[in-house]
Amino acid sequence: MHYIKSLLFRIFYFFCTLNVVVDGKKQTRYDFSVFGFLAKQISVNFFPKGEASVQLLATYGVFAGAFVARPLGGIVFGVIGDKYGRKQALQLSMLVMFVATLIMGCLPTYHTIGIGAPVLLTILRLIQGFSVGGQLVGSMLFLVGLEPHLFYFVIIIIYKL
Repeated sequence: MHYIKSLLFRIFYFFCTLNVVVDGKKQTRYDFSVFGFLAKQISVNFFPKGEASVQLLATYGVFAGAFVARPLGGIVFGVIGDKYGRKQALQLSMLVMFVATLIMGCLPTYHTIGIGAPVLLTILRLIQGFSVGGQLVGSMLFLVGLEPHLFYFVIIIIYKL
């Protein structure tokens, strides 16, 4: 009887953790999607006045910077996870993502601070991409470490959502 209770608790804990990880991944996708959908408004507010297509290309360049920073984030947070534990690395990557997103939401426009606006926007997008790299790898390894025999189930759930 004790074994069944222990097994049920482990399965319940695993699915609760899976829910948290999937929610984090969905919120990250949402953030990246919002940036892409609002590219026109971002280009007008964060880049100097001029040709609209140049402004939009600059915005997409900032958007692409987050994808460039992902592998580096995966490496750094992987090392942190090896040294201090997967849970701490995952928590740190989520905290970094939260702080970067919060600061990005409070950024003044180009008309207020000039060239500092696109520079800060680019830096914050790089930080976001860096933290996403840690979240993707860290969340999968954390879940696989909880229940190794559910590895394939984890892969299917995480990549289908």
